[in-house]
Amino acid sequence: MLRKGHYKLVHYADYEPQLFDLESDPEELTDLARKSDAKPILDDLEAELHRICDPEEVSQRAKRDQQRLLAEVGARTSSSSVAISDFHRRQEFPASSVSLYKK
Repeated sequence: MLRKGHYKLVHYADYEPQLFDLESDPEELTDLARKSDAKPILDDLEAELHRICDPEEVSQRAKRDQQRLLAEVGARTSSSSVAISDFHRRQEFPASSVSLYKK
């Protein structure tokens, strides 16, 4: 995501980008990315994003990190009999609000 002036670019690794004019559309209801008159703005914001980082490389790194974490959690859960779904539930509801028991 990149904001420049009153425009906001939402970049996705595997999907088309979204472009919003936060001044006229603060709730981000109208995607301008496919409108021909917004192409110069979209091109400028995408170029700016690529000056800051390589979004595809960042996405690949994030996916590798996720796989590594899942492998680590999976290894721990197989020995403790706690399912990965329980791990995700703990992330949504901290231990102070949910008690998980081994089955």
